Amino acid sequence: MSDEPDDDDTPPEGSRDAGAVGKMPNAADDTAIEKAQRRAKHVADKSADFWRRVLSEEIGRRVMWEVLVGMHTFEERFAVSPAGFPNPEATWFQAGEKAAGWRLYDALRKADFTGVHRLHLENDPYFKEKANQRK
Repeated sequence: MSDEPDDDDTPPEGSRDAGAVGKMPNAADDTAIEKAQRRAKHVADKSADFWRRVLSEEIGRRVMWEVLVGMHTFEERFAVSPAGFPNPEATWFQAGEKAAGWRLYDALRKADFTGVHRLHLENDPYFKEKANQRK
């Protein structure tokens, strides 16, 4: 059984459109729209399943935490030059890095909210401190 949804209008391999991704459906054709919606839901379900599998294991949660922290997802950063003057270009770069981290974090939360909660409990110093205070 294939993982891909049925797709009658797949272009032949080697054709000009064979590598086309996210083909725009004909807005006047209800079946084309339904097919595109099914295809989009299938891709979203497969993506969510992937993130659930990543977050189901401790090592997956640890690695994802390291990626999110490495992207400075949970901090505000403002860059300055060596002389102490603001450096807007570097600040915008860091803002873009943080935004990419938030997009990843949102994908994780949508896929497996309880897995993200476990990720925080196991790796986030804020949650670890709170857990130690309760003991």
